[in-house]
This record gives sequence, C-alpha cells and structure tokens, in this order.
Amino acid sequence: MPPKPPETREEQVRPSVNYEPSQPDLRVVLGFLFALGLSTVLVLLVLWGMFGYFRGKSAERGALPSPRMYTSPPNVPQPQLQPDPVADYNVYRLSDQETLNSYGWVDPKAGIARIPIDKAMDLVVERGLPWKTPGTGPAPTAPNPNPATGAMPGASRAIRNE
Repeated sequence: MPPKPPETREEQVRPSVNYEPSQPDLRVVLGFLFALGLSTVLVLLVLWGMFGYFRGKSAERGALPSPRMYTSPPNVPQPQLQPDPVADYNVYRLSDQETLNSYGWVDPKAGIARIPIDKAMDLVVERGLPWKTPGTGPAPTAPNPNPATGAMPGASRAIRNE
C-alpha cells in the first residue's frame, strides 16, 4: 500500500491577505520632503562654491581674446598647384629621353660614362654580358645554402629532367 500524502491545512494554501491603508503615513511623506529639500540646499551650496572658484580663476587669467579671433578663418597660404601638369610631364619625359639616348659623363673622376640604350644593346649582343671571373670581387660573407652545380644555374636540373 502506498504511503499517504501529508495533509495540507487551509492556512498553507491561502496566503494571508493584506490591504493598503487608505491614508499614507504622514511621517514617511514628511521625511521624504525634508530629505529632498536638504539635498537641494546642499547641491545649491556646492554649485555656489564652484562658481565662486571659477570666477576667481577667471579673474586671475585675465581678459579673454577677442571673439573675432574665433570667428575669422585662419590665414593659410593657398596651395601651389601646377598650372599645366601635362606640359610638365612632357618636359620631364623629353628630358629623360634625351638622357637615355645621348652620351655623357656620370662620374668623370671614376671614368663612368653613359651611352645611348640602342648602342648599349648592340654592345651586349656583340660582346655578351659582362661575367665576373671567379676570384674577383668581394669575398662572400656566407656560403650559399643552395649553390648551382652546373655551368649555368639550373643546368644540372635540365640534364636530369631529360
């Protein structure tokens, strides 16, 4: 046989009923109004002291600059724009073309000269690229981690792939 559930009494099921009194408590209302008035007076006293402090600091600093200083635009020079950028670029391009297609000295003391590009390409075809012979030039600072094994870089790979 199952156990019987415990008996519940009526007081446990119905909560106690309260009511709101028709008249508010006068002491609570008067206490709130007094605290509100006191806090208002304290805020006004703090503000009065702050404004007195700021008035004294303002008197120490002196007169403020003219309001016109804040309303007039600053005196900034106008930008220096190119009047004709296309013509300037054409002059630049022509001077570069003249430099690339003429003879001249780059550094006369070191004996370095410039020659026209067409003449330089003809000389490279005729003489070949200038290769340094081994042993000339500065010594390498560190060994090459991936040296080529053939006469030309990648030559050994081309032979292996055949």
